[in-house]
Amino acid sequence: MKIYLDCCLFVLQTIKSDDKRKNDIKKLKLVVDKNNNLISIPFKKESNIKDSIRNKIIDVIGSNNFHLEQVHTFGETKFYNCGLIIVYLGITNYENIKKLNEDYKLVDFELIGKNEVKFDNKIIKYNTITKRINNSLEYSYDIDTDDLNLELNITELLTSYKKIVLKLDNSDIIFKFLPKYYALEDVRIIYEKLKDTKVDKSNFRKKIIKYCKPTDMIVKDKGYRPTQLYEAIMTNYEIWL
Repeated sequence: MKIYLDCCLFVLQTIKSDDKRKNDIKKLKLVVDKNNNLISIPFKKESNIKDSIRNKIIDVIGSNNFHLEQVHTFGETKFYNCGLIIVYLGITNYENIKKLNEDYKLVDFELIGKNEVKFDNKIIKYNTITKRINNSLEYSYDIDTDDLNLELNITELLTSYKKIVLKLDNSDIIFKFLPKYYALEDVRIIYEKLKDTKVDKSNFRKKIIKYCKPTDMIVKDKGYRPTQLYEAIMTNYEIWL
């Protein structure tokens, strides 16, 4: 039986706003190959599973600064008649991409409402199917496409994105999207973007500040006042691996 290792590698990119009074724009990207397929490799039995996909990602982005965790395993499906697909969630910041492999590129990814997803330049409709199995909820997706490769990609992406959203309030996963040094406002903007919600700024700051350590760095070109930069104290790049 063949085993395939796929990774949904989400990258947060910051684009400077022309208006200094406004926040920088945060865009969610994906690393895909030239055919818009996710990072994928066949697994070799003599290798460690996580090390195999980790080493592939390092080859793709030229860096080992990323978060990686297993998300889901698909058994025999219409995508692969014989074999398993082990799906990994990867997260990093654009600053950590040192040299993108020439066979790969960055494309846009965004959920639009509750039943559409933007993948590169396509808008794809989908429906979420929720089932309760053994006192837990399991999700599957009905993707509106006849392209099996695209259906597989979107299914894996939605599954991985769901994992991110479920962990936002009870883990340090939001910090995986950040560069080493960041403003507290950046954390809120990313949270609202990922969860598609609005939060009270003051309450959110009180919640998040205990996980952040102030640095002696100040940014003077954002907004009306100088901005204090912080770094996460819950984790670091070494233990992300």
